[in-house]
Amino acid sequence: MRLAASANSVDIPMRGYDFSIDDFVRNILEEPTWLGTNPEDLRSRLSHAGSIAYLVDNAGEFQFDLLLIRRLSSMGAKVVVYARSRPYEVDVTYDYVINFARDFEVRALPGNYSAFWYDDVVMELVNYDLVISKGLDNLESFMERKPKLSNVIFLFRAKCPLIAELFGVDKNKPVVSMGLNNSYID
Repeated sequence: MRLAASANSVDIPMRGYDFSIDDFVRNILEEPTWLGTNPEDLRSRLSHAGSIAYLVDNAGEFQFDLLLIRRLSSMGAKVVVYARSRPYEVDVTYDYVINFARDFEVRALPGNYSAFWYDDVVMELVNYDLVISKGLDNLESFMERKPKLSNVIFLFRAKCPLIAELFGVDKNKPVVSMGLNNSYID
């Protein structure tokens, strides 16, 4: 989880953030800020999770996601990866992810938006023990759409100053967050 959150760095430039390979290599093992959970609680949740949905993000970090997806599968969880059918900016797509699906299932989202934009997908996500949501687009879509899901773990880097301020973390800090309280989404 730590590595997947930290790897959420490979992105297009945004206000206050430009990707740097040197920063990526230097910070890949950076300890994330834990919000709403801690490593022990998360370990317990994962050990009891029979089903996990994994919402992928950027193509440049997918190999790190794949490590976590395979680890979760090896722990006995049924992992279903949700990937966009078409990229939004630099997102990994279903056509790419399906090539790696030996020990997990892959589902294509209808378009190039986050899983949280599609009501029928949100209705599916309710049925998983855990939903692992990667990246800022998934986080921001969740905050905008406000789906009634309490089983979501967010893994992201607070790349833009607004997100860093909102979550009370340093800019560019990796974050592992279980759920979002109302102060973040109201």
